[in-house]
Amino acid sequence: MSEIKKIATHRKIGVLVHFTRTENLEGILTHGLLPRTAFDRNGLNPLLTDQMRLDSCLDASSLSIGFPNYKMFYACRMNTPGAKWAVIVYRPSILWEKRCAFCTENAAKASVAAIRIDDRMTPQAFEALFSEVEGKPTRNALRLDAGSPTNPQAEVLVFEAIEPSYIIGIGFDEQPLVDEYKTRFPLVAMRRHSGLFGPRVDYIHWKK
Repeated sequence: MSEIKKIATHRKIGVLVHFTRTENLEGILTHGLLPRTAFDRNGLNPLLTDQMRLDSCLDASSLSIGFPNYKMFYACRMNTPGAKWAVIVYRPSILWEKRCAFCTENAAKASVAAIRIDDRMTPQAFEALFSEVEGKPTRNALRLDAGSPTNPQAEVLVFEAIEPSYIIGIGFDEQPLVDEYKTRFPLVAMRRHSGLFGPRVDYIHWKK
């Protein structure tokens, strides 16, 4: 068993998640979740969630452990009134079966971007996602379980295609969207899961 898998198993990490516009679901369910550098050669032109990608990792897709990066997700929804969104829930085996880099906070932060990608791919970098953060309450005070990264903006950058077989299901915040996409993709588990569209339990401590 790999060290990454040992840590993930010990911490009982159950899922990874990725939020996206509903218009992108057909492409993801057909071709998988692809990094931006693979769009052209696969004939794809998805609606981009992050136009700027200040992390400079256009050859990677961004996922979160356990719960969406609600700060970014909220900003994206506010910036695109009327858009419809989905949260794709993935198997945690991506963590040890794919080439992943682990970022203790938003990958675009200068302090994170300054760390070499290879140094963010180690078991130590993975374990660092769950370290105490200076100036914040303890993880216990934040009411975080063992498998939740301390910083709600922590990211997993995946430098490979993520095949549809890794998808556990898809969450929506409106029942009509569930009904629509269940009809279009009957083999994929879909349900209304409004909790994925709100803040994390400790949001009050991360407002600034």
